[in-house]
Amino acid sequence: MHQAALDNDLSPAAAGLLGDAPSDLVKAFLARCNFELEEALLEEGPQLELCPLHARIVAALRQRIEMIVPYKASWAGALATLGSPVAAMELYMDAAGIIWRAVGDESEDLTW
Repeated sequence: MHQAALDNDLSPAAAGLLGDAPSDLVKAFLARCNFELEEALLEEGPQLELCPLHARIVAALRQRIEMIVPYKASWAGALATLGSPVAAMELYMDAAGIIWRAVGDESEDLTW
């Protein structure tokens, strides 16, 4: 991560913001994707409401998947750094919650 910071004209201290493990970088990336997805879906809210539920979910999932397409060649390895399927699942559950809220679900549990 230190070298990545240097390669991107950032201070080496920028690497320290993400933690020490490669998994920290993957978690930060997924959290950023979730944040960007939520922002985009909030912005598109009025347009999404005009579509059937299935189309809203498909559009949101497509948007989220497109965020990782540029990294598809190394994505399996990136997820492997998380150490367990549970760690990855927690981040994907966050994305699922964002999508369901954006399409109108207001439940506070996992009953989507």
